[in-house]
Amino acid sequence: MIKLLILFLAGGAGTLGRYGTSNAVKAFWDTSFPAAVLIVNLVGCFLFGLLWAMFEGKYHFSSEFRLYILTGFLGGYTTFSAFIFDNYMLSTKSFWWMILNIGVQNVGGLLLFAAAVYIVKTVF
Repeated sequence: MIKLLILFLAGGAGTLGRYGTSNAVKAFWDTSFPAAVLIVNLVGCFLFGLLWAMFEGKYHFSSEFRLYILTGFLGGYTTFSAFIFDNYMLSTKSFWWMILNIGVQNVGGLLLFAAAVYIVKTVF
């Protein structure tokens, strides 16, 4: 139960971090381009890569701590970093599985989003 509570708090901290980063970007970069999401995703990917490499390298932390930081905090900050990590891991095994994953998730996600919007606008 404590593990879930800490994971919950780490996710909340990540969400607050995303909110703060987004507001800071919007304050300096007022544009119709989604710059805040871009910056959050790029920062999240950098942090995930940095921390994962450190955890895999000479810095040994418990699996619980890794869970709290990578899944909890960075999962709350941006799930895009997990998507990138999964694709990186796929790329070490099969380039084509990585390409398939990127394509299916992006195109499939966009199509399902559009379908949901269509359903709401035409049915409800």
